[in-house]
Order: sequence, then C-alpha cells, then structure tokens
Amino acid sequence: MNKILIIQLSRMGDIVQTLPLIFNLKKNYENVSIYFLGIENFYTLIKNFPLIDKFIPLDASLIDISFNPNTNDFSGLDKFISKSEALAEKYDLIINLTHNKFGSILCEKLTANKKSGRINSIADEQRLLGCFSKYLFSLTHNREENLFNLSDIYTGMGFIRFSKATNCIDVSESLENKALAILTNNGFNNKSKLIAFQPGANDLHRAWSVENFAMLAKKLTDSIDVQIVILGQNSELHLLNTFKSIFTNSFVNLIGKTTPEDLPSILKQCDLVISNDTGPIHIASAVGTKTLGLFFSTAYFGETAPYGENNFLIQSETVCSPCKAPCSNLACKEYISHEAVFQAVLQILNPEEQLIFNYKNINLYKSIFLKDNSLLYIPVNSIWSEKYITGFINRILWSHVLIPNFNDSELFSYIPEKSLNSFKIQTNKYQTLYSGIISIYDTVLNAYESFYSVNKATYSLSDLNLIGLRIRDAEENFSKLEEHIFKYFHTYELMDMDQLNFNETVVNVIQKYTKLKSVACKFMECLRKIMTVQNY
Repeated sequence: MNKILIIQLSRMGDIVQTLPLIFNLKKNYENVSIYFLGIENFYTLIKNFPLIDKFIPLDASLIDISFNPNTNDFSGLDKFISKSEALAEKYDLIINLTHNKFGSILCEKLTANKKSGRINSIADEQRLLGCFSKYLFSLTHNREENLFNLSDIYTGMGFIRFSKATNCIDVSESLENKALAILTNNGFNNKSKLIAFQPGANDLHRAWSVENFAMLAKKLTDSIDVQIVILGQNSELHLLNTFKSIFTNSFVNLIGKTTPEDLPSILKQCDLVISNDTGPIHIASAVGTKTLGLFFSTAYFGETAPYGENNFLIQSETVCSPCKAPCSNLACKEYISHEAVFQAVLQILNPEEQLIFNYKNINLYKSIFLKDNSLLYIPVNSIWSEKYITGFINRILWSHVLIPNFNDSELFSYIPEKSLNSFKIQTNKYQTLYSGIISIYDTVLNAYESFYSVNKATYSLSDLNLIGLRIRDAEENFSKLEEHIFKYFHTYELMDMDQLNFNETVVNVIQKYTKLKSVACKFMECLRKIMTVQNY
C-alpha cells in the first residue's frame, strides 16, 4: 500500500489510542504515506508524531452543525472536501475510526480501493466494513464480554497483525528540558519520586473526588519520599481550593499552567500517573510512564484502558457496572477508597513484592503483552470475578475469529486454579447460548439445502418466499436473545450487504448464515476445550 487515510474525529484519548495503529501500518508497509484527518484543536498533540505524513485538520464546528437531527444538509462537508487537495486523492485504504453519522458520510464521500469502519448506507443503517469494525460496534451492547484493548481493535481495523507499539509519543530533549524547568519552577525538588494526579475529567460522573485525591496525597507523602504534581486545565482551577484544604503540604501545582504540547514531556518526568479514564493517562502510557487508572461509572477497562505494558488500574465491579449511561447513584465510585489506591501505589512502586489486593467490589489489574503482541489486563489476585471470567472466555472465543492462526494455549495457561469452578459455570452458560444459536441457523440452512437437493439449485418464487419466512422467523428469534456481542455481530454482518432484489437477498443471507454458523461452531469447539482444560 502507498497511501492510507485515517479518519479519527474523537477526543484526545482516542487519538492517542490510534497511534499504535499508525505505528503498525508503517511497520507493515515500508513506503506507505499516512494521512490523518482529525479535529483541528488536537493537532498540537500529534504534530510532532513522525509517522504521520500529513495532518488534515477539521473544524469541530462543522461536525456540530452536522449533528443536527432535523437536517440532512451536508453542504458544509462537501465544501470542506472540495477545498482539500488531500481529500480529492484516491487512497489504497481509508480507515474510519469515528462512530457517528458524520464520520460515515465523510468516509462514503471519499475514494479508496478499500475501506474499514462505518460507512453511510441506505436507510441510515450502520454498515460496517471489516470484522474488527463489526466487533467494535457489537461490544458496546455488552462491554463486560470484551477484553480487547481499543488500540488493538484499531490495529485490527487496519487489516494488519499486532505488534508492540510502545512509547509512541517521542519527546525531544528540548521539550524534556522545558518540562523539567516548568516542574522545578513550580516546586519540584528533582530528588523525590514524582507522582502526578489528574483529578479532572470531561465527564464529571467519571471523576474520582478531589477529596479522595487529597487524602491519597496525604497518605503517600506521610509514608514514602514522593512529591505530588497536580495537572489540569484552566476550567479545573476550582478543584485547587478543596485539594489544599485537605492536603496542607507543599505540592507542584500545574493546573492551568501547561499547554497540550507540554503535557507529554511533563508526564514523561513522572514515576507514576494516577488518573481517571481521560486523555492524560493515555498520553502518560504513550511516553512510557507507569499509570494507575481509576475506572467506574461508564468507564470500563476492557476497551479503554491505557495501551502499554506494566500499567495498572482499579476497576469498580458492582453488579450494575459498567453503567450503560450516567446514573444518579454512583455507588461504584465510593468503593474505590483512597486507602485502596494507596495500597495499590505501594505495590506498584515496589514490584518485587507480591501483589495482593483485597477490597470489596473493586479489582486491581495489570497489563501484559501476549505472544501474539496483543494487550491484555489480568487480575493481580488468583480469584477472578465473574465479570472478568465472562470477558476472558469471550477473549478466547473472539480471538479465533479476529486473529489469524490464533493459538489459545497461552490464554488457557493464565486461568487460575481457584477460579476453575466459576469458569465451568460460565462456560456451561455459553454452551447453552451457542447451541441455541446454531439451531436457529440450522432451521434456515436445512430448509435451503432441502430445496437445493430437490430442485438442483432451481428455485421458484414460492420456494424463496418460504425460505424468506424462515429467515424472518430466525431474525425474530435473534431479537429475543440477551445482549451478547454475537447477537449484534450477527446483525452487523447482515447489514453489510448491497441493495439487492429479493431473490439475491435471500441467497446472500444464506451465505451470511453459513459464515456465522461456522463462527458459532468454532465457539462451541473452544468452549468444549475450556471444559477439558478445567479437568486437569
């Protein structure tokens, strides 16, 4: 491939999680040129990223106008495209990482030999190109079933294999010196370990309280030789008064004192970054700094945890987590106490000690790279939660669909003996699920094969009508299934069809059913293997 366009119209964290995809594209295609279409406001963050050959800035207001549900007027978008020489070119591949309608219409209007991600389609359906794209949209309906990191999903959407893409943001010596000067001028002694706090978040329901951050700072500075630096934007200055009323020791205050360009080099100076699930924690990991993420409410580590090895996070695992939407009773946040975070920090800073973490309704996870170079967060404890077991089983199953020549023996080796019984219970549930799904497919496919054997591939309209009715009944049965990833993967696979006449549609659906049944059968084979492993 010679020329690839990536469309990423999301915020800072998603942009950083896109960098491993770019790294891997450059690694796979030696002379490829990468064009990046992104929001203009975030350009400063990646303008020094050497693997992007051309940045195409988009004014965010153009997206805001197009979000109006009362209009289908995209003349502003057409004007934007017509003014850009880069967008007039033909690409070998366009990867659309933007989930909304605006991104799909933009992707549809551009020219490429191949596309990945959401494109515009008839009747405003979500037509998704590529298995990883379908998987990404499907997992949003049952996030606890997913343990694929978003960066790996993005890489999969580029139709390439994984490789370890660590330290993706390079910090020059001049920027490092500038960062050190900023820290020193604001009170850093350049001797103690430096721990950064990011107490703010774009969504307040995903922000750990500033009171907790302050009490954590007090416990840390009373116990070990560390200095605290607190980060944030001008809009978060109001957090300082509360923080200082509880934590009366000195600290490095950088709220409102840095630019987006400064942030990577400042985070690189830190020994650890403790943050909500927001942009800076992803930047910290991308410059090689250890992170401790705090995940609760709608934040779930399965897909949005920082990409990189030896990162840590605390995930709230109440019955209702992760939230499908912000709720008024954030009990999940209250379980992450400053004492629990303090204990996690002590263990992170002393890696030679055995990790033990035992608190109600929360778990501590550590990131590792598997042999196939994909990322996985695993619990530090030997007894796994039911939610994590659900995700782990699905990680095994979906790896066989998404990763070529996948070998599941490594994942099996991580299953702890103390959790074997729970694995057996969950595996039985999935065997029942996929046995029923295979039966639904067989109802249609057996009818189709019956007509084929009798009529030798010659179908009357009445025959096709009967098969169409079987398909209708099958789709009704699918709609009654619980919210599993496979249910929606099935739906997005069927939506990935051109507009055809009735006869062609029936035949195309039969082909899709055959493909999806083979996936379900592979899952059943894997589930039987998991049960066998448990017998040792």
